[in-house]
Amino acid sequence: MLRPLHEGAVVAGFSDLRSREYGLFVDPGQAPAEPHEFSISKVIDDYARLQAGQGYGYVSDLVSDSSGKLAAVVISREASAGGGTYAFPYPGETGRWSPKLSYYGLPYVTTDRASKAGLRLDMKEFQSS
Repeated sequence: MLRPLHEGAVVAGFSDLRSREYGLFVDPGQAPAEPHEFSISKVIDDYARLQAGQGYGYVSDLVSDSSGKLAAVVISREASAGGGTYAFPYPGETGRWSPKLSYYGLPYVTTDRASKAGLRLDMKEFQSS
């Protein structure tokens, strides 16, 4: 059993592999009311690319703030990009990325700039003891 790290945090169990759509909407068939709203499954496991199109890794998780607003995107970097897991602030409506794209676009030109802008995460901290 997973325990949340902080009181009030949500732990989602995705053990039902038959479910392909994960989202925050009551009716999964209901279209999001705002253009910036999207199902979580539209970005989880997406390939993350830098501005020049270079691969960086895969979106492994999303982080929301206490009001439920998306705050950060967690990316597991490929070995060619240096490996590790990094969190990047979600740009919201000001960013160039759209959930309609088949990849998640990072607003950085080089791997070095992206690594300096992201927050490196130690995934051991998230494992339950």
